[in-house]
Amino acid sequence: MRILVLGNLLFARELQDLGQDVKTCAFGPQMKTGIFGPEVRHSQFGTATDVELTSAPVGITQVLKELAPWTPEAILLGDGSTFPLFPGLEFMPVPLVWFAMDAHIHARWHTHYAPVFDLIFVAQQDYLSYYQSDPSRQRVRWLPLFANGAYDRCLQLPRQQDLAFVGTMDPQLNPQRVRFIEQIQAQLPVHVTQGAYLEPYNRARLVLNQSVEGEVNFRIFEAMACGAAVLTERIGNGLDTLFQEGTDVVLYERNSPEDAARQAQRILAQPERCQEIARAGMAKVVRHHTSAERAGQILSALHEMTPQETIQRRGESLADIEAHMVQVYDHAAKVHRHHAQQQPDAQHLMRAVAVYTGMAEAMRNRFNLAPPPNSTSSENSLNINDRYSPTVDPYPPYAD
Repeated sequence: MRILVLGNLLFARELQDLGQDVKTCAFGPQMKTGIFGPEVRHSQFGTATDVELTSAPVGITQVLKELAPWTPEAILLGDGSTFPLFPGLEFMPVPLVWFAMDAHIHARWHTHYAPVFDLIFVAQQDYLSYYQSDPSRQRVRWLPLFANGAYDRCLQLPRQQDLAFVGTMDPQLNPQRVRFIEQIQAQLPVHVTQGAYLEPYNRARLVLNQSVEGEVNFRIFEAMACGAAVLTERIGNGLDTLFQEGTDVVLYERNSPEDAARQAQRILAQPERCQEIARAGMAKVVRHHTSAERAGQILSALHEMTPQETIQRRGESLADIEAHMVQVYDHAAKVHRHHAQQQPDAQHLMRAVAVYTGMAEAMRNRFNLAPPPNSTSSENSLNINDRYSPTVDPYPPYAD
């Protein structure tokens, strides 16, 4: 199958390994895209980029022109925690697939973007209902995060650290986390670092996990794949389906540094038990929760679809889809304008404002949609706070 992978290229190489004809489109390291600047980047595991863009948003038709005469039979959008960067996807005559990683941050506007897609995979189980806009034509499935098989692995290094944490420790971006870690450090040593995690996870007996919004994040899978036992929060989003407390994971009460320290001390005082949990976690992740496994699940779901019927049903729903997209584009323009007022170099921001505003206006004219409301008091309306949270960096090999 000819598959075009857009944005976050998490599964491109894995789909190629499964025998698919894959083309990719992502953004170069110098590209500024709206409020995200150079933070938007594609997978760092050597995935070749067939079309590397230098600005965004960029219409999907422009991407296809760059790839011609090659044409896709399906399009997969990898969530990069950005606003829509490829306008016009809903008009493409191929099945559209979306892997939505950051529902815990963007669910309020994702619920208006979801109607564009025919097949949606949501990484956080508790948010599935936000993405099911039309059950008669869409399939929405839970697809948890994973370890990257090309990078996350046990290196058989001496485990010199009892407890480690790798992640963002910025008091301005995530003050709650900083206080949380400091309170644990007052009770026992915690090796804290940021950035590359492979060696720290391979040096630690136990890895501490703390999420942003109670999500089952990458850190859990990455640390387990590296052979460390994981101490994480007792949360929802399918954690108890994925792992079993005391067998392959150690849990503490969310937002309780006292319990986190207590559970860490308890398991570290039992070296053999800690090692058993680490081995069980690694075995489960390597067997069931890798990027290759997820790519296979996506491909199987694609093969279950009937392309002509899928495209026809989406076409019959275009007016409803565009009514939702007008809200998304209006919101994106509003947020970019808000940030442009706070930055001295705002050309890229104002370009995004112009693109999103133009798209919204074109859709209103084409489908005779109402102008934007003056009030956003409705419970379902979007507001300026539904924007990208820089506390999350979902791209391996960096931990959030």
